[in-house]
Amino acid sequence: MLNSLFQKENSCFICQAQTNAFICSHCKRELDFYQNLRGRCSFKNFDLHFTTPYYQNYKNIVWNLKFGKNTGLAKGMAYLMLEAYFKKNNKIPELLGYVPMGILKEKQRGFNQSKLLAYELGNLLNKKVDDILKRKDNVSLYRSKKIDRNQLVYNSMSIKNVVKKKSILIIDDVMTTGSTIREIIRILTSNGYDDLSFLVFARQEKKENLESWFS
Repeated sequence: MLNSLFQKENSCFICQAQTNAFICSHCKRELDFYQNLRGRCSFKNFDLHFTTPYYQNYKNIVWNLKFGKNTGLAKGMAYLMLEAYFKKNNKIPELLGYVPMGILKEKQRGFNQSKLLAYELGNLLNKKVDDILKRKDNVSLYRSKKIDRNQLVYNSMSIKNVVKKKSILIIDDVMTTGSTIREIIRILTSNGYDDLSFLVFARQEKKENLESWFS
């Protein structure tokens, strides 16, 4: 399916190796292995879906999107996310949301990568994307430890738009400790939203797991 949706550029979307396919056979095997191993879990009784490990070429894609400002990567990432999602789930959400960014931070970067991914997925699913949440600007989770992240993220978000209670799929680029997802669950469930699921591009894994899986 993916190959028919992209112009072939003779290079793998993930590793840039020469190939006539959207992703090469090596990366496809890695993704299939990871999605079979880790593609879905229950997180506080809500479904969490993830596409890749936050590792090597997969990590580079995220960095090139966020810090290299290569926003064109979002479309390919969204296709990979959707394939991973439908491997473990056949439920199509009624509404898409995304992890918000503070107004000043989004202005400085020029975009919110989670919002970009959500809109690309919305186009694929023909579903509306809504600005459900807003976030304070004075919160940075970069390089913070798990206990710090839990404290920093607490009360860092609030409801921005009240929408009719529907099944909502929340989109993010990377899951590190789960503190952000945990806070979103707290905020939304306390406001009556109980049909939630999450889809992230990459999940942070323990180094020893990554080395044993992909060495």
